[in-house]
Amino acid sequence: GQPTKRLLVEKTKGPGVTSPILESMPAVDMGSVEELIKFVAWVKERFPAKRYLIDIWNHGAGWRLRANGDLATPQDVSYDDISRNKITTEQLGPAMARIKGILGKPVDVLAFDACLMAMLEVAAEVSDSVKFMAASQENEPGDGWPYDKILWRWARLLDSDGKAAVTAMTEEYVKAYGPGGQFGQRDVTFSGWD
Repeated sequence: GQPTKRLLVEKTKGPGVTSPILESMPAVDMGSVEELIKFVAWVKERFPAKRYLIDIWNHGAGWRLRANGDLATPQDVSYDDISRNKITTEQLGPAMARIKGILGKPVDVLAFDACLMAMLEVAAEVSDSVKFMAASQENEPGDGWPYDKILWRWARLLDSDGKAAVTAMTEEYVKAYGPGGQFGQRDVTFSGWD
């Protein structure tokens, strides 16, 4: 697989990606909960902060009813196309508990740029370790989040709490798919909650 690069995301100074590469390593399994935990520890060590937002991007599946409709079964998020691994909904709870221990406090915001993750069942898995969660209950269009707009809003919220971050995220996501939005008008769902 392609090497994994960790970048310090900075405001663009010109066309293309200009953010400096802090670390280059062999391909990292994005479907490994252990890699997620290691990444958060790496970030905390190098960039300690008052607040932390974890954004899990990729395919998501929330919870589903079995074909016979009898039982809801947990699904997965963050599928890795090379390893075929994924982070299960059931792994999110223990992972966020470990991350809470690394940070010494609950995660301020856990957000999913992935389909079908805004479900109470998913939130229940992480509720002891996360203050706010944000995601879509339905499928997300392929364009995903309007990161440019969201990051612009976040830059002005540095002294705010997680509620302000999930509010900005939700507003910008819905605007991006609304009338005149940057991705074209489509029906979408997105929410953030305590």
